[in-house]
Amino acid sequence: MKKFKSEELADFILQYLEENDSFNVLEPKEKIKVFKLYNEVLEAFYKSILYPNVLPIVSVYDYKTATIMASVLDKVGTIIPAIDKIKVRLIN
Repeated sequence: MKKFKSEELADFILQYLEENDSFNVLEPKEKIKVFKLYNEVLEAFYKSILYPNVLPIVSVYDYKTATIMASVLDKVGTIIPAIDKIKVRLIN
């Protein structure tokens, strides 16, 4: 499996988000939050698949986001079993 550089992942995410109309109407601060969340989640996906002994953690800052992320990871985990290792943690 090819190892990705952080810049490659960031470029991919930014290109994807900029093509999304919902993203383009957000305020700049919200865009940064969304970008960071996408980046953290995709890095966690990548690490959970590449490194069998790593337990990635996705940090979120509000309860609603934590609930949504946990639900998403549960659903994706049924398709990609390595995703089950990713944990969502709420940080105050």
